Amino acid sequence: MAGRLSIGRLAAEARLVGGGDATALDRRLGAALRDGLPGALGQAVVLPAEGAVLRIRRLRLDVTLAEGFDPAALAHAIAVQLAGALRAAIAQPGTEARIWPDPAAYMAAYAEHRLGLAAAPDWAFPDFAALRHLSGSEAVAELMAVRPGLLPVLAARGEAEGDPARMAARLEEAAALRLVLAWAARTDLPVPDAGLSAAVARAVTSAALADLRTDAPGRSVLALALRATAATGAEA
Repeated sequence: MAGRLSIGRLAAEARLVGGGDATALDRRLGAALRDGLPGALGQAVVLPAEGAVLRIRRLRLDVTLAEGFDPAALAHAIAVQLAGALRAAIAQPGTEARIWPDPAAYMAAYAEHRLGLAAAPDWAFPDFAALRHLSGSEAVAELMAVRPGLLPVLAARGEAEGDPARMAARLEEAAALRLVLAWAARTDLPVPDAGLSAAVARAVTSAALADLRTDAPGRSVLALALRATAATGAEA
């Protein structure tokens, strides 16, 4: 699958050396960017490894045309500079750029961000604008309800921090219960294999059963699923 580069906003400021018709220049500049830049970018830009997700807040470019206004030359010069800036952002993400190895890692980072488990800037998650007005728990429950494949990713990330079920404790009980019930109602989820079934059996300890009888059964079931999933991953 080919990568895709999307530019949310492109602001251009032109300066004329020696005077001239600034209005006409603005018009020609807009046409050059609109008509010539997409093709020039396609030739100059090398995107991250297939599947990687790159989000950039802002890039600043300074382009000079010494031989007069040439739309094709301008588009090429911008594309070359933008390609270099992208390479730098990919090689060393910082305050203006973030990169994740795949969409699952990107979604997991968003979930942890909304639950306060990992710091990340809001601008890095424009894909989830529709969830912006929900609480963190509600947003994560909505996302995981349609993306159950996030469970092993979040379990592994939690395991790396010492607790595979840590995100379950951050979910409000109502959201966790809605999530568990949404999964239970689905008929398209894969049947657990022998390894996962055995891991679930081992995870159902007396303490886990006691948790299920508390006033937070949704969080308890989710925590059980996360721990069993992490155990399966550790055995693989």
